[in-house]
Amino acid sequence: MCDGDRLLVIKDYNIIKVAKRNMQDIVPLYYEMKKAQPIQLTKDSIFDGMIKAYSTGNIGPYSNNISKIWNGKEVGEQEINTIKWLCMENNFVIS
Repeated sequence: MCDGDRLLVIKDYNIIKVAKRNMQDIVPLYYEMKKAQPIQLTKDSIFDGMIKAYSTGNIGPYSNNISKIWNGKEVGEQEINTIKWLCMENNFVIS
């Protein structure tokens, strides 16, 4: 079982290939979001962004619900649409 609060960053060709295969034909919802001020991407700015995401954004409930759906017995069109909506809500919390 997966926990949506954990972040996995990996550079493994096989895992990336499987992830791409499993996301085929899954199209996210389109929604308008506000945009952050542009900044130069550096190690420090990426680190600061991760700290802010974990300390000020409350993505846990959305991520956990997404994980519960993915870990369910059957994932059909209704479940995929719910995941898309939860992903949108998650992105709004992060921004």
